[in-house]
Amino acid sequence: MWDSEGSLAVLRDHGDVSRRLCLPPRDIRLEDDWEARIFAIWDSFRTAGRLPKRSDFDPVELMGLSKGRIHIVDTSSGDPQGYRFRLWGSMVDFDRGADYTKKCLGDMPHTTMRAAAMEDYSDTVATGVPSYQLIYSLENYLPHSYARLILPVTLGGRDISQLIVCINQRDIPEVSEGERPLRRDGRSHLRLV
Repeated sequence: MWDSEGSLAVLRDHGDVSRRLCLPPRDIRLEDDWEARIFAIWDSFRTAGRLPKRSDFDPVELMGLSKGRIHIVDTSSGDPQGYRFRLWGSMVDFDRGADYTKKCLGDMPHTTMRAAAMEDYSDTVATGVPSYQLIYSLENYLPHSYARLILPVTLGGRDISQLIVCINQRDIPEVSEGERPLRRDGRSHLRLV
């Protein structure tokens, strides 16, 4: 569920929470410079407003730039739960380092992280618009924070068939747990989420 400003999404399930701040890819933070380089490669393959083809990308180059922090997700299933990880980055240590290669998004055990990923991945498939997000998640009392870049690609047609998902695990103070001050009409407000 996105907030009224359209940039902060919050999901809750009992004690678990996922907060995602969505920013334009042109606003990629300096801490995520390798994601900016991958976005520039993706953007360079866009021609006449069309999305890049998956074959435009060298997986070895992507893995080198990301240092093993990238996923390639097959989105041919009409249901986000059926989106399949063709490649799971070896340096992404969610779920105690489990490898989700060849598994579906619906197979992930994390309730709010999985629900947030399904929402965000399916939004990217529906719109064809890349997404850059700053994420804080609390799952089973374990905090996770990371920057995520989601890039849609085709296999040659117009339909999005895969996503390139870049994960940079780092502190994200913009969406950390607790109260966040918001400014509206020149006044400061606190919002509990």
